[in-house]
Amino acid sequence: MEPQAPYEKEDAQSIIANYLNDWVEWRDDGLFIRQDFTENDVTGSFFQWTPACDMEWDGAPDPKTAPSLPFPFTASQLAAFMLNGIGSIVASAYGTWEDGPGEADMDEVMNVRARKAREALRKAFSLYRDAEKAVGELAPEVRDESRSMHPAILRVQGRKSELQATLKHLSWCRAMTRQLLHPQATTPSPEPAPQAAPVVAVIASGGVVTAKAAQVRPLQRTSAQDNAIICEIQKQGYDPLALPKNPKGKPGVKAIIRAALSDNELFVGSTIFNKAWERLAASADIVIKK
Repeated sequence: MEPQAPYEKEDAQSIIANYLNDWVEWRDDGLFIRQDFTENDVTGSFFQWTPACDMEWDGAPDPKTAPSLPFPFTASQLAAFMLNGIGSIVASAYGTWEDGPGEADMDEVMNVRARKAREALRKAFSLYRDAEKAVGELAPEVRDESRSMHPAILRVQGRKSELQATLKHLSWCRAMTRQLLHPQATTPSPEPAPQAAPVVAVIASGGVVTAKAAQVRPLQRTSAQDNAIICEIQKQGYDPLALPKNPKGKPGVKAIIRAALSDNELFVGSTIFNKAWERLAASADIVIKK
């Protein structure tokens, strides 16, 4: 792989800050996910995953101490960061992997001085597409079926189809990470799905999007909402699968979680939180004790 020009912390802030500031720490050596989110992440991937988790070659950094995105960084490292976990939120904010980044999306977030940040983002999207040609596309049904839930939880709940999809998703991310960052360390690629639709990331930002992206993103946004609620339940000290009934005359767990997430941009709108809560209850991801 040819050497790539490095980009700096300020470039990352131009690209990322508007979307992840509540979840991350900006250190001199890289972008780190806040510890309170990683410790309470029952999904095992949304806040826990970083590209280092899939770096299984000699000399690779330790996932426990490595940043999600190092400073300085290359376009390949930015593309790897946006593959999964919180980084995928950033990717979806700028369009689809197939034809992004959208110029209108970048104009909405970045000022005219962010020339290097725009360059890094364009190169990252292009490098992703190159890597996908070598690895193969992730089948859309796998993306839709995978809920970013920890495999151990899915096994306990007996949700076999989602477990299989999650494992395929993780395998695909591992292959893509290798192709982007260390292609000489070859590994078997996941089987590409015939005529698979292009992969999109987790949620949208509300900016200008293509019609194709608008059709796909709402489903991914609901997944992020579900993850946020489950993580907040854990953070508040409750077991999502054994929530207490509402005490008489006092706010229940649902009210506590709603209040804690009131400033979260995922829940803008009077009915969004209630719909997400009902969705989790219907799928047995949250259970109230009888």
